[in-house]
Amino acid sequence: DDLRVRVRNFPSLISGCTIDWFDPWPKSALKSVSKRFLLAKDLMQYRDEATDKTGEKLRQHLCDMCVSVHNSVEDAADLMMQKMRRRVWATPKSYV
Repeated sequence: DDLRVRVRNFPSLISGCTIDWFDPWPKSALKSVSKRFLLAKDLMQYRDEATDKTGEKLRQHLCDMCVSVHNSVEDAADLMMQKMRRRVWATPKSYV
Protein backbone atom coordinates (compact mmCIF):
# COMPACT_ATOMS: atom_id res chain seq x y z
CA ASP A 1 0.00 0.00 0.00
CA ASP A 2 2.92 2.36 0.72
CA LEU A 3 4.24 1.85 -2.80
CA ARG A 4 0.87 2.80 -4.29
CA VAL A 5 0.82 6.05 -2.31
CA ARG A 6 4.42 6.89 -3.26
CA VAL A 7 3.78 6.24 -6.94
CA ARG A 8 0.73 8.50 -6.85
CA ASN A 9 2.73 11.24 -5.16
CA PHE A 10 5.87 10.75 -7.28
CA PRO A 11 4.87 9.42 -10.75
CA SER A 12 8.42 9.80 -12.05
CA LEU A 13 9.36 6.76 -9.96
CA ILE A 14 7.62 4.64 -12.59
CA SER A 15 7.96 6.69 -15.77
CA GLY A 16 11.57 7.79 -15.32
CA CYS A 17 13.39 4.78 -13.95
CA THR A 18 15.03 1.72 -15.42
CA ILE A 19 15.46 -1.50 -13.52
CA ASP A 20 18.44 -3.69 -14.35
CA TRP A 21 17.14 -7.26 -14.30
CA PHE A 22 20.06 -8.73 -16.22
CA ASP A 23 22.59 -10.77 -14.33
CA PRO A 24 25.73 -12.04 -16.04
CA TRP A 25 25.21 -15.35 -17.79
CA PRO A 26 27.47 -18.23 -16.80
CA LYS A 27 29.73 -19.60 -19.52
CA SER A 28 27.86 -22.91 -19.55
CA ALA A 29 24.58 -21.12 -20.38
CA LEU A 30 26.18 -19.06 -23.14
CA LYS A 31 27.71 -22.20 -24.60
CA SER A 32 24.41 -24.08 -24.44
CA VAL A 33 22.55 -21.31 -26.27
CA SER A 34 25.20 -20.99 -28.97
CA LYS A 35 25.26 -24.75 -29.45
CA ARG A 36 21.50 -24.92 -29.86
CA PHE A 37 21.58 -22.02 -32.31
CA LEU A 38 24.41 -23.55 -34.34
CA LEU A 39 22.77 -26.99 -34.49
CA ALA A 40 20.15 -25.47 -36.77
CA LYS A 41 22.82 -24.25 -39.20
CA ASP A 42 24.36 -26.31 -41.97
CA LEU A 43 28.11 -25.94 -41.46
CA MET A 44 29.30 -28.94 -43.46
CA GLN A 45 30.67 -26.84 -46.31
CA TYR A 46 32.92 -24.91 -43.92
CA ARG A 47 34.51 -27.88 -42.11
CA ASP A 48 37.96 -29.30 -42.75
CA GLU A 49 37.20 -32.61 -44.47
CA ALA A 50 40.51 -34.17 -43.46
CA THR A 51 40.19 -33.65 -39.70
CA ASP A 52 36.48 -33.01 -39.11
CA LYS A 53 34.23 -35.50 -40.89
CA THR A 54 31.03 -34.58 -39.05
CA GLY A 55 31.58 -30.85 -38.56
CA GLU A 56 31.43 -31.25 -34.77
CA LYS A 57 34.90 -29.75 -34.18
CA LEU A 58 33.93 -26.67 -36.18
CA ARG A 59 30.68 -26.36 -34.25
CA GLN A 60 32.56 -26.68 -30.94
CA HIS A 61 35.09 -24.00 -31.92
CA LEU A 62 32.30 -21.67 -33.03
CA CYS A 63 30.49 -22.17 -29.70
CA ASP A 64 33.69 -21.31 -27.83
CA MET A 65 34.15 -18.25 -30.04
CA CYS A 66 30.59 -17.04 -29.31
CA VAL A 67 31.21 -17.28 -25.56
CA SER A 68 34.54 -15.50 -25.89
CA VAL A 69 33.09 -12.66 -27.98
CA HIS A 70 30.19 -12.15 -25.57
CA ASN A 71 32.52 -12.04 -22.56
CA SER A 72 34.82 -9.61 -24.39
CA VAL A 73 31.87 -7.31 -25.09
CA GLU A 74 30.87 -7.43 -21.41
CA ASP A 75 34.44 -6.56 -20.39
CA ALA A 76 34.52 -3.66 -22.86
CA ALA A 77 31.14 -2.44 -21.55
CA ASP A 78 32.50 -2.46 -17.99
CA LEU A 79 35.57 -0.52 -19.13
CA MET A 80 33.36 2.02 -20.90
CA MET A 81 31.34 2.46 -17.72
CA GLN A 82 34.49 3.09 -15.72
CA LYS A 83 36.01 5.55 -18.17
CA MET A 84 33.01 7.36 -19.66
CA ARG A 85 30.27 6.74 -17.11
CA ARG A 86 28.05 5.38 -19.85
CA ARG A 87 26.36 2.01 -19.55
CA VAL A 88 26.18 -0.38 -22.49
CA TRP A 89 24.24 -3.63 -22.22
CA ALA A 90 25.02 -7.01 -23.72
CA THR A 91 21.68 -8.64 -23.05
CA PRO A 92 20.68 -12.26 -23.62
CA LYS A 93 18.58 -11.18 -26.60
CA SER A 94 21.53 -9.48 -28.27
CA TYR A 95 23.63 -12.60 -27.63
CA VAL A 96 21.21 -14.80 -29.54
